[in-house]
Amino acid sequence: NRGQGSMMSLCLAHAQHDLIGHMESDDERPEHAFSSLAQTLGNQPSWDGVCSQTLCIGWDRPGMRRYAEWQNKLLTPSDMRAARFLEIPCLHQAGLFRRRAVFAATENGGFRDDPHWAVDMHFWLSWFHQNLTCGKIAEELYLWRQHPGQQTRSHGRLSISNLRRCKIQFLCKPGGPIHAQSDNDSTDICNHCSQWDRVL
Repeated sequence: NRGQGSMMSLCLAHAQHDLIGHMESDDERPEHAFSSLAQTLGNQPSWDGVCSQTLCIGWDRPGMRRYAEWQNKLLTPSDMRAARFLEIPCLHQAGLFRRRAVFAATENGGFRDDPHWAVDMHFWLSWFHQNLTCGKIAEELYLWRQHPGQQTRSHGRLSISNLRRCKIQFLCKPGGPIHAQSDNDSTDICNHCSQWDRVL
């Protein structure tokens, strides 16, 4: 498969700047978006990345508006980290990240490329698993275009079962919240996670 993950890995391999960002071709952002993100990172040396809030444009769907509004409320690094197993705390294309952090979160520059795997969810769960930090500025600098054919709605890798499978992997990884709990319990919680993964 040569899909989204492969494309993003190729772009990252050719990127030369210390700050890494991207956007999707049918979306929009104002001209000052990257400069505002870069300035924020400069003012927050402890952050490994920064995102902006998102505004849905195009096809008006109440569900997606609520989803973006939920993400937009997650502003601090602790808020974003705490929400990671509910859903992604931000569109990763709405962010700007330090190069070293992106390489840490992607296993040395390789985004996972799998037709049954959500690239963005894997990125964020890997990001927080590596104890990287990201905050958000309270400004809608990413305009996320909605339309009936977008992959968010239609691609199989973003099915509920595949999203759950990704979450389970990181919940049960060494250092993950369930794995840490199973170290102290008499029952092997991660064994149950493996069973869930097989069922899904």
